[in-house]
Amino acid sequence: MSTEREEAPGAAAAADAAAGAAPDPAHGAAPDAGAGAAQDAAPGGDDADAQAGGDDAARLAGLESQLAEAQARLAETEAQLQRTQADFANYRRRMMQEQQRWGDRAMARLAADLLPVVDNLERALAALEPVANAQDGRAGDDRPAGPAAGAGLKAFAEGIRLTLRQFLDILAGHGIRPIEAVGRPFDPHFHEAVGHVETDAVPEEHVAVELQRGYTFKDEVLRPALVQVARRPAQGDADVPPRAVTDEEDEEDTEHGQGRGH
Repeated sequence: MSTEREEAPGAAAAADAAAGAAPDPAHGAAPDAGAGAAQDAAPGGDDADAQAGGDDAARLAGLESQLAEAQARLAETEAQLQRTQADFANYRRRMMQEQQRWGDRAMARLAADLLPVVDNLERALAALEPVANAQDGRAGDDRPAGPAAGAGLKAFAEGIRLTLRQFLDILAGHGIRPIEAVGRPFDPHFHEAVGHVETDAVPEEHVAVELQRGYTFKDEVLRPALVQVARRPAQGDADVPPRAVTDEEDEEDTEHGQGRGH
């Protein structure tokens, strides 16, 4: 009996060892199932990453398209702004030119109204100077009023001359200048002929006498000069002093010449 009781613990130990060597259904099958689940889950993760990458690419393409559209709108806005600036610059230049033309027209009208005053001052000076010089030449006469009268006329003529010069300086300051006529070739753009003068003092078809001074305003003729044009004297009349030939005489000469031609 004692021998059986001693062998029982040994059998129990052997049974426990054998049980430890056998696989446990609860614990042994779990590692194999986990490995399989990990292997099955790996392809699904790759699909998610690919889908996320596709979404990022689509979002980036959309942003690039919006950027291109914004850049195109910006370029169009800049071009429109440049056109607007150019249009405004052209409008400003046209308005300044129009204002300048308005000012020029106003100045031309004012000058045209003042030119007769200048003409009268010139006529007064031309009529007064010979008288003043004649009175000054009589200064040695026994008449007591001679020297005083001559000095007074000379002073009066000098006052008219200074006034005329001031008028001309003011007109010149505004671009209004007299037209040179005497001795110049006749130019219908600047001269208006009212007759001919037979003279050798100036070449033929040159201005011999200026009856009324002409004026220009900047590049335009404000008033042409009234002139008489030189014509060669007839042969044998070289000693005859120059004389004016009227338009009626010119027409008669032309008709006689045509009659002789027939």
